[in-house]
Amino acid sequence: MKTMQSRRYLVVFFVVLAVIITGAAATDVDQNVTDDAAVNDSAEIGTIVETAESAGQFTTLLAALDAAGLAEELGSGGPYTVFAPTDGAFAAIPAETLDALLADPEGDLTTILNYHIVEGEYLSGDLAGLESIDTLSGVPLTITVEGDTVMVDGAQVIAADTMASNGVIHVIDVVMIPEGVELPVAEEATGEPAENMTEEATEEPVENVTEEATEEPVEEMTEEPVVVPPLEEEEPNVVDCAAADGNLTTLVTLLELTGLNETLSDPALNVTVFAPTDEAFAMLPGSAVEFLVNNTAAQGLLEEVLLYHVVNGTYTAADLAEVSNLTTLENETLAINVTDGNVTVNQANVTTADIQCSNGIIHVIDGVLTPSFVPNMTITETAAATGNLTTLSSALNLTGLNATLNEPGPFTVFAPTDEAFAALPEGVLDINDTPALEDVLRYHVVPGWYLAANFENITTLQTVQGANLTLNYTAGNLTVNGANVTIADVHAVNGEIHVIDAVLLPPENETAGNASEMAS
Repeated sequence: MKTMQSRRYLVVFFVVLAVIITGAAATDVDQNVTDDAAVNDSAEIGTIVETAESAGQFTTLLAALDAAGLAEELGSGGPYTVFAPTDGAFAAIPAETLDALLADPEGDLTTILNYHIVEGEYLSGDLAGLESIDTLSGVPLTITVEGDTVMVDGAQVIAADTMASNGVIHVIDVVMIPEGVELPVAEEATGEPAENMTEEATEEPVENVTEEATEEPVEEMTEEPVVVPPLEEEEPNVVDCAAADGNLTTLVTLLELTGLNETLSDPALNVTVFAPTDEAFAMLPGSAVEFLVNNTAAQGLLEEVLLYHVVNGTYTAADLAEVSNLTTLENETLAINVTDGNVTVNQANVTTADIQCSNGIIHVIDGVLTPSFVPNMTITETAAATGNLTTLSSALNLTGLNATLNEPGPFTVFAPTDEAFAALPEGVLDINDTPALEDVLRYHVVPGWYLAANFENITTLQTVQGANLTLNYTAGNLTVNGANVTIADVHAVNGEIHVIDAVLLPPENETAGNASEMAS
């Protein structure tokens, strides 16, 4: 049995799901996929609570939700829309006041938190059509939209549409207090309210107060409680900056999906990130997205594409004017060009430069950067360009299946080599018998996108011809109906090719599949 050689090309494109964003954990490709619908489900992503935890800037909000008993509902129920104040927003509240609220979670704390929660899922586009919206507290929020700025009861939405599996989060810069709720008055260090202290002091004659004062040692009278200054808010890292931008939600979701959000949150890093906008991702075709997001075996490929957008070291726009290329963390180079102050990276334009973060800098770009191993050809084109698949390529042209395999798909093709066709006994397959030839070729095509690693858990697949293939994956070697896969994982923009050393012949009297299955 021949050992498979892995060829690294990647699927060109991935776009998001406005979400994916309804998702972050990848799932295995279903072995019973028979058409494109099998890869249309969104990737799993975290709940509202999990998404807030991963963002790293809502620790106070999460603590308050937990204290009030709301975390469990936001972690499982819904859908909800949450207007989430950052830690910086909570830091504007005096520490004594915040402590008093947390000490009585069933009181005003719950009311305040419910004032930030709306039943139902409302994206920023939905908010633009509203003047107010009811909250779980019973008090409605006032919505104001001016241009790209969304205000909610005086708080500004600084990052919109962070999707979760059970709703959406809009990041705001202020803690909102509903009408009728008065924050607790900060107390003196003794724990007694200031007005009570004044009242007690006036009840005693002056001379008594003086007498008591002289009886106490001076050091005890002058002793004051230690006041701990509030912690300074940490400067956001590159992931926090991207999350707060509001137009990089797809990028942030993909970072979370691959775990690179944790890697790029490391304070010891010093990196430059070229960050594609949501619009940049949305311009890309979607079949490869489904592949990268839903296929667990493809996560390494997605990670490589993302790392192609990250450079070690901090490069401002001014610094970029002094270089012509930069090496990425994926170990390939980016071409840098600066003309009349306009910066391009490969062919993408830098639309917003120099977003300073604690562990690096972000330049926003209007295109997704693709490494050299990303393919730009369809299955038909890839087969035609591969030297030992000329017979297969000719057969596809004769039957008209070449046009089908140029369509979006996705498809997985088990491609016999020229030697495999030549080894067929005489009379077994007449290449001039077009219907019979098409039937055989369709037996080599499976709807869906499968890498070799997927076959560790898949033993049968239905072809578009209608009959099943039997697969065996052992110690890195893959066979299909006994034929050896000699080259695995040849990526095309619309699917996958696995080169095999024998022609697969469908079982006799097997009902042929409908040609529309391949075009669907």
